[in-house]
Amino acid sequence: MNDVRQVYIDKGHSLLNRHYYESVQADFAEVKKEYPFCFLTIPPTVEPQEAKIYVVAANSQLITACHAVKEDFLGDYSKELWLSIPADYKDKGCKVYGGPWIDINRIPEAYRHFYMAKGSDKNHGYELCVGVPDSFRSLKNVILENIRTAEHLLIAYENYLCRNTDTIVVEGYSHGDKGIREYDKNRKKYKST
Repeated sequence: MNDVRQVYIDKGHSLLNRHYYESVQADFAEVKKEYPFCFLTIPPTVEPQEAKIYVVAANSQLITACHAVKEDFLGDYSKELWLSIPADYKDKGCKVYGGPWIDINRIPEAYRHFYMAKGSDKNHGYELCVGVPDSFRSLKNVILENIRTAEHLLIAYENYLCRNTDTIVVEGYSHGDKGIREYDKNRKKYKST
């Protein structure tokens, strides 16, 4: 077993690092408080694999106020999200998928904060942009912040597609280096506590 562990570590697979799993579980405990309709999966496999989270992005305050159940958020504008949590998620963030109902042809290009998902993840909708890579290191709980950002995106797209608003209102940055520069100007504003 030690030989297998060393091979994976040598190839850059730090998923065997106990710290990764403990960190994911600790962050997930906070997520569960705010988003009670969620599940964490850590595959019990010999070869290390990324942890996954399924969450219905409806926060506990909304659920309590509306006496809601999970199914209330699974209709035409489903709030379901699927997250893949890489070993370096605290630096690079999570892969977040959702919004298969988003009609890309009705969203102006400037407001498309998502990409076409690839492989098996395409069944979960789009890969949502949930932050500027340099921002993640300053966050206390990257998983929670990625879910909050995705929730805000889904709400903004739903409001736009339902014609509740003429504009898509999301606080975001440009993609790539331009977005990183924009974030750097506002770094203190977004530091988590």
